[in-house]
Amino acid sequence: MKSRLVSCLFVLLALCSALRAEESAFWATTSLGFESAYVSYGTKFSENTLMPKLDFGRGDLYAGVWGYLPIDKGGGGYVFDGEWDFFGGRTLKLNDVFSLDLGGTLYQYPGITTDEFTFEGFLWLTANVPFKPTAKLYYDFTIENWIGEIAFSREVALVEKVTLMSSARVGFRRPLQSDPWLYAAVQLDLAYPLGEEGRLLIGPRITNNSDNDSVGHGVETWWGVAAVRSW
Repeated sequence: MKSRLVSCLFVLLALCSALRAEESAFWATTSLGFESAYVSYGTKFSENTLMPKLDFGRGDLYAGVWGYLPIDKGGGGYVFDGEWDFFGGRTLKLNDVFSLDLGGTLYQYPGITTDEFTFEGFLWLTANVPFKPTAKLYYDFTIENWIGEIAFSREVALVEKVTLMSSARVGFRRPLQSDPWLYAAVQLDLAYPLGEEGRLLIGPRITNNSDNDSVGHGVETWWGVAAVRSW
Protein backbone atom coordinates (compact mmCIF):
# COMPACT_ATOMS: atom_id res chain seq x y z
CA MET A 1 0.00 0.00 0.00
CA LYS A 2 2.77 2.46 0.89
CA SER A 3 4.53 1.84 -2.42
CA ARG A 4 1.30 2.60 -4.29
CA LEU A 5 0.86 5.87 -2.41
CA VAL A 6 4.48 6.84 -3.02
CA SER A 7 3.98 6.19 -6.72
CA CYS A 8 0.86 8.36 -6.71
CA LEU A 9 2.76 11.15 -4.96
CA PHE A 10 5.48 11.00 -7.61
CA VAL A 11 2.79 11.33 -10.30
CA LEU A 12 1.51 14.52 -8.68
CA LEU A 13 5.06 15.87 -8.33
CA ALA A 14 5.73 15.11 -11.98
CA LEU A 15 2.60 17.05 -12.89
CA CYS A 16 3.85 20.05 -10.91
CA SER A 17 7.16 19.85 -12.80
CA ALA A 18 5.27 19.75 -16.10
CA LEU A 19 3.48 22.94 -15.11
CA ARG A 20 6.82 24.71 -14.95
CA ALA A 21 7.68 23.49 -18.44
CA GLU A 22 4.47 24.78 -20.07
CA GLU A 23 4.84 27.93 -22.16
CA SER A 24 1.35 29.30 -21.41
CA ALA A 25 0.69 31.96 -18.80
CA PHE A 26 0.81 30.81 -15.18
CA TRP A 27 -2.26 31.43 -13.02
CA ALA A 28 -3.09 30.90 -9.35
CA THR A 29 -6.10 31.31 -7.06
CA THR A 30 -6.02 31.42 -3.27
CA SER A 31 -8.94 31.41 -0.88
CA LEU A 32 -9.68 31.21 2.83
CA GLY A 33 -13.16 30.08 3.72
CA PHE A 34 -15.30 29.21 6.71
CA GLU A 35 -18.19 26.75 6.58
CA SER A 36 -20.58 26.21 9.49
CA ALA A 37 -20.44 22.50 8.54
CA TYR A 38 -18.17 20.33 6.40
CA VAL A 39 -20.36 18.09 4.25
CA SER A 40 -18.79 15.86 1.60
CA TYR A 41 -20.92 13.92 -0.92
CA GLY A 42 -23.90 13.90 1.42
CA THR A 43 -22.03 13.09 4.66
CA LYS A 44 -21.49 15.66 7.42
CA PHE A 45 -18.07 15.24 9.05
CA SER A 46 -17.72 18.33 11.23
CA GLU A 47 -19.03 21.78 12.10
CA ASN A 48 -17.34 25.21 12.02
CA THR A 49 -14.60 24.33 9.56
CA LEU A 50 -11.82 26.49 8.08
CA MET A 51 -11.02 25.82 4.41
CA PRO A 52 -7.75 27.20 3.00
CA LYS A 53 -7.26 26.50 -0.71
CA LEU A 54 -4.60 27.02 -3.38
CA ASP A 55 -5.12 26.27 -7.08
CA PHE A 56 -2.54 26.93 -9.80
CA GLY A 57 -1.92 25.94 -13.39
CA ARG A 58 -0.43 26.62 -16.76
CA GLY A 59 -1.94 25.72 -20.11
CA ASP A 60 -4.18 22.68 -19.75
CA LEU A 61 -2.43 21.42 -16.58
CA TYR A 62 -3.43 22.31 -13.01
CA ALA A 63 -2.68 21.32 -9.43
CA GLY A 64 -3.43 22.49 -5.91
CA VAL A 65 -3.94 21.77 -2.25
CA TRP A 66 -7.15 22.16 -0.25
CA GLY A 67 -7.53 21.91 3.53
CA TYR A 68 -10.52 21.17 5.76
CA LEU A 69 -9.65 22.13 9.34
CA PRO A 70 -12.51 21.68 11.83
CA ILE A 71 -12.81 24.01 14.81
CA ASP A 72 -15.53 21.74 16.25
CA LYS A 73 -14.00 18.31 15.61
CA GLY A 74 -16.88 16.24 16.99
CA GLY A 75 -19.72 18.25 15.46
CA GLY A 76 -20.49 15.75 12.73
CA GLY A 77 -20.54 12.67 14.95
CA TYR A 78 -17.19 11.42 13.59
CA VAL A 79 -13.64 11.56 14.96
CA PHE A 80 -12.44 14.02 12.32
CA ASP A 81 -9.22 15.97 12.91
CA GLY A 82 -9.13 17.42 9.41
CA GLU A 83 -8.21 16.65 5.82
CA TRP A 84 -5.65 17.77 3.24
CA ASP A 85 -6.19 17.17 -0.48
CA PHE A 86 -3.23 17.32 -2.90
CA PHE A 87 -4.49 17.12 -6.47
CA GLY A 88 -3.42 17.51 -10.06
CA GLY A 89 -5.01 17.07 -13.44
CA ARG A 90 -5.20 17.97 -17.10
CA THR A 91 -8.05 19.42 -19.17
CA LEU A 92 -8.32 17.98 -22.66
CA LYS A 93 -10.46 20.00 -25.09
CA LEU A 94 -12.36 17.52 -27.24
CA ASN A 95 -14.16 20.10 -29.42
CA ASP A 96 -15.86 23.49 -29.09
CA VAL A 97 -18.41 22.07 -26.64
CA PHE A 98 -16.90 19.21 -24.65
CA SER A 99 -13.77 18.94 -22.51
CA LEU A 100 -12.37 16.03 -20.49
CA ASP A 101 -10.52 16.27 -17.16
CA LEU A 102 -8.20 13.48 -15.98
CA GLY A 103 -6.34 13.55 -12.69
CA GLY A 104 -5.88 12.32 -9.17
CA THR A 105 -6.05 13.41 -5.54
CA LEU A 106 -3.88 12.29 -2.64
CA TYR A 107 -5.86 12.61 0.61
CA GLN A 108 -4.17 12.94 3.98
CA TYR A 109 -6.14 12.62 7.25
CA PRO A 110 -4.25 13.87 10.34
CA GLY A 111 -4.73 11.79 13.47
CA ILE A 112 -5.88 8.63 11.64
CA THR A 113 -3.66 5.55 11.92
CA THR A 114 -5.53 3.38 9.37
CA ASP A 115 -5.68 4.67 5.79
CA GLU A 116 -4.11 8.00 6.76
CA PHE A 117 -3.34 8.45 3.06
CA THR A 118 -5.66 7.46 0.22
CA PHE A 119 -5.42 8.04 -3.53
CA GLU A 120 -8.38 8.79 -5.77
CA GLY A 121 -8.52 9.14 -9.54
CA PHE A 122 -11.08 11.32 -11.27
CA LEU A 123 -12.62 11.69 -14.73
CA TRP A 124 -14.88 14.64 -15.67
CA LEU A 125 -16.78 15.39 -18.85
CA THR A 126 -17.91 19.04 -19.12
CA ALA A 127 -20.18 20.67 -21.70
CA ASN A 128 -19.57 24.35 -22.50
CA VAL A 129 -23.29 25.22 -22.66
CA PRO A 130 -25.64 27.10 -20.30
CA PHE A 131 -25.56 25.73 -16.73
CA LYS A 132 -22.24 24.01 -17.60
CA PRO A 133 -23.32 20.38 -16.95
CA THR A 134 -20.46 18.16 -15.77
CA ALA A 135 -20.49 14.38 -15.32
CA LYS A 136 -17.92 13.30 -12.71
CA LEU A 137 -16.59 9.87 -11.77
CA TYR A 138 -14.18 9.16 -8.88
CA TYR A 139 -12.55 5.96 -7.65
CA ASP A 140 -10.46 5.72 -4.47
CA PHE A 141 -7.91 2.93 -5.03
CA THR A 142 -7.05 2.69 -1.32
CA ILE A 143 -10.49 2.25 0.23
CA GLU A 144 -12.17 1.02 -2.98
CA ASN A 145 -14.88 3.66 -3.05
CA TRP A 146 -16.85 4.82 -6.11
CA ILE A 147 -18.47 8.25 -6.45
CA GLY A 148 -20.39 9.51 -9.45
CA GLU A 149 -22.31 12.75 -9.89
CA ILE A 150 -23.76 15.25 -12.32
CA ALA A 151 -23.22 18.91 -11.46
CA PHE A 152 -24.62 22.17 -12.81
CA SER A 153 -23.51 25.77 -12.19
CA ARG A 154 -24.49 29.27 -13.26
CA GLU A 155 -23.46 32.84 -12.42
CA VAL A 156 -25.88 35.75 -12.92
CA ALA A 157 -25.09 39.47 -12.63
CA LEU A 158 -27.33 41.27 -10.12
CA VAL A 159 -25.95 44.80 -9.86
CA GLU A 160 -22.62 46.33 -10.84
CA LYS A 161 -19.84 43.80 -10.03
CA VAL A 162 -22.14 41.76 -7.74
CA THR A 163 -23.23 38.33 -8.95
CA LEU A 164 -25.25 35.35 -7.75
CA MET A 165 -23.40 32.04 -8.08
CA SER A 166 -25.49 28.86 -7.95
CA SER A 167 -24.62 25.18 -8.19
CA ALA A 168 -26.49 21.90 -7.85
CA ARG A 169 -25.35 18.28 -7.89
CA VAL A 170 -26.86 14.82 -7.67
CA GLY A 171 -24.88 11.63 -7.34
CA PHE A 172 -24.15 8.32 -5.67
CA ARG A 173 -21.49 6.97 -3.34
CA ARG A 174 -20.64 3.26 -3.21
CA PRO A 175 -18.24 2.36 -0.37
CA LEU A 176 -16.70 -1.10 -0.22
CA GLN A 177 -18.04 -2.08 3.21
CA SER A 178 -21.50 -0.47 3.26
CA ASP A 179 -24.57 -0.05 1.11
CA PRO A 180 -24.49 2.69 -1.56
CA TRP A 181 -26.55 5.85 -1.23
CA LEU A 182 -27.76 8.73 -3.39
CA TYR A 183 -27.24 12.39 -2.49
CA ALA A 184 -28.17 15.86 -3.73
CA ALA A 185 -26.91 19.31 -2.81
CA VAL A 186 -27.58 22.95 -3.71
CA GLN A 187 -25.31 25.93 -2.99
CA LEU A 188 -25.90 29.68 -3.44
CA ASP A 189 -23.34 32.47 -3.04
CA LEU A 190 -23.47 36.22 -3.41
CA ALA A 191 -20.13 37.36 -4.85
CA TYR A 192 -18.92 40.86 -3.91
CA PRO A 193 -15.76 42.43 -5.42
CA LEU A 194 -12.65 42.80 -3.25
CA GLY A 195 -10.28 45.04 -5.18
CA GLU A 196 -9.35 44.24 -8.78
CA GLU A 197 -8.78 40.48 -8.45
CA GLY A 198 -10.61 39.49 -5.26
CA ARG A 199 -14.11 38.40 -4.33
CA LEU A 200 -16.07 37.79 -1.14
CA LEU A 201 -18.51 34.87 -1.36
CA ILE A 202 -21.28 34.20 1.16
CA GLY A 203 -24.40 32.07 1.03
CA PRO A 204 -26.48 29.07 2.17
CA ARG A 205 -26.17 25.35 1.35
CA ILE A 206 -28.48 22.34 1.70
CA THR A 207 -28.03 18.60 1.13
CA ASN A 208 -29.91 15.34 1.61
CA ASN A 209 -29.37 11.67 0.77
CA SER A 210 -31.16 8.34 0.62
CA ASP A 211 -29.39 6.90 3.70
CA ASN A 212 -30.88 8.80 6.63
CA ASP A 213 -29.86 6.19 9.25
CA SER A 214 -26.07 6.66 9.17
CA VAL A 215 -24.20 9.19 11.28
CA GLY A 216 -23.98 12.56 9.54
CA HIS A 217 -26.67 11.73 6.98
CA GLY A 218 -30.11 13.20 6.31
CA VAL A 219 -31.10 16.79 5.59
CA GLU A 220 -28.35 19.28 6.45
CA THR A 221 -28.43 23.07 6.05
CA TRP A 222 -25.47 25.33 6.66
CA TRP A 223 -23.75 28.46 5.35
CA GLY A 224 -20.32 29.47 4.18
CA VAL A 225 -18.14 32.50 3.49
CA ALA A 226 -14.83 32.79 1.62
CA ALA A 227 -12.36 35.43 0.49
CA VAL A 228 -10.92 34.57 -2.95
CA ARG A 229 -7.96 36.16 -4.77
CA SER A 230 -6.76 35.45 -8.32
CA TRP A 231 -3.14 36.02 -9.34
